[in-house]
Amino acid sequence: MIILGIDPGKQGAFAALDVTEWSVTTYDMPDTIDGRRELLSAIGRVSVAWVERPFYPQKIGVRHVATIAEGFGILQACLAFAGVPTRFVEPSAWKKSLRLSADKAASRQLASMTWPDDAEQWKLVKHDGRAEAALIALYGWSKR
Repeated sequence: MIILGIDPGKQGAFAALDVTEWSVTTYDMPDTIDGRRELLSAIGRVSVAWVERPFYPQKIGVRHVATIAEGFGILQACLAFAGVPTRFVEPSAWKKSLRLSADKAASRQLASMTWPDDAEQWKLVKHDGRAEAALIALYGWSKR
């Protein structure tokens, strides 16, 4: 069974959690619609995708909000067209459930402790989206 966790940000990622093998494979967020569709096709049969809802800080401009919302909508459409059942979770909800703060290093550390054999995927600071996508999948697995 594959549970997909998705951190939808520009530096976000997809994480395919294989609960049978207890392993996770991460993929950086594709830049294009075709890239997202191809990735979903390559991952194969997914039981459910858990997607983090976007966070809109108060002090960002309207244009930035529109860009975030557009990307989130495209992601939802790709999942729908791929036939992937999708659930959404607020960043605060999955992080609270896993006893995490907004600290990205803590997310990378928890992901490394949870999947030590897969920890190379998020060893760099810039790969925090991979770790968070994996943890979103873990959150989804806990909600089955």
